[in-house]
Amino acid sequence: DIPRAFGSYEALLADDEIEAVYIPLPNTLHKEWTIRAAQAGKHVICEKPLAISAAECEGMRAACDVGRVLLMEALPYHFHSQILRCRELLAAGSIGQVRLVQSAFSFPLSDRENIRLRRELGGGALFDVGCYCVAVLRLMSGEEPSEVFAFAELGQTTHVDEAMTGQIRFPSGTLGTFDCSFNMQFRQFVEIVGSEGTIYLAK
Repeated sequence: DIPRAFGSYEALLADDEIEAVYIPLPNTLHKEWTIRAAQAGKHVICEKPLAISAAECEGMRAACDVGRVLLMEALPYHFHSQILRCRELLAAGSIGQVRLVQSAFSFPLSDRENIRLRRELGGGALFDVGCYCVAVLRLMSGEEPSEVFAFAELGQTTHVDEAMTGQIRFPSGTLGTFDCSFNMQFRQFVEIVGSEGTIYLAK
């Protein structure tokens, strides 16, 4: 009972009544269809990761600027009440100066045919769940990284990062650490450590 449907992405983008699109395609297709949507004058909410390289992100942003449309990465937790309250506490200085932000997201992935393990489609733990970890470090520190270092465990047959741990330094001196994995038990948390207190968020 869907009142309206399209037989192709091209037909959808050609419809003048559609103002915005959500792009949940495999990671390697994000750039192409974001640019095509921008050229068609559609605002874009693109599934994470926005793209598989910084250069692709820049191309997508440039296309959206030219098309005068908005581009947003689909990270809905930014608007979650828990996150909003946490940011309020940080802005109020409730834990003093933020010194360290830690995050983790892992779960066991037993299906070896899963799209998350396909290198040609932009698979890997960093792109799938690690992007949440890195994004929340940036959000809670309020800064962009000045230095980044990481170790990855590559799958012997998949050749994608099935586990990764990373360290980030921000310009103010705040430190960040994260880990993400397809071969560990479920973990999902953020810890913000300040000079006068700690905030811990977990699912």
